[in-house]
Amino acid sequence: MNSEVDQKIGRALCVTAQIIRNWAEKLLSAFDLTGEQLHLLESVSIKRGIPQRTLCELVIKTPANLTRILDRMEKKGLVIRKDNPEDRRSSLVYRTEVGEKLVVEASEALVPLGDRIESGIDKEDLEVFKQVIHQINQNLFILPSDGGESHDKKQ
Repeated sequence: MNSEVDQKIGRALCVTAQIIRNWAEKLLSAFDLTGEQLHLLESVSIKRGIPQRTLCELVIKTPANLTRILDRMEKKGLVIRKDNPEDRRSSLVYRTEVGEKLVVEASEALVPLGDRIESGIDKEDLEVFKQVIHQINQNLFILPSDGGESHDKKQ
């Protein structure tokens, strides 16, 4: 591997994601918020609750991990959980008014980072990149539980 261009795609994506995450965390620290908390807030509505299990799938978190994050966010007054009237075993998650205000402010603070990420890249190239990233995600979501090893052994 002599240059960044020669990197495996997974490694390149990992490095890029970490750089973006580091910058986002710096910007969000002014709001006492983490990137995953903002992602969660953006996925929850103030008017309509979302089942906690559905939220796990949306934000790609285990139930235990999501519960810990929601506990912290509830203490901050950003979300509330209510019993689900349709299923007593589950709860619905709602964004509070404080959470509503914060998601708007924090999202606005990240706009310059998004602009910087896309600067100097043709719109057509960005569209192709988005399509490729979408396909990579689709490929990974259908990956067998063995991480694809059974597929590799057949080749």
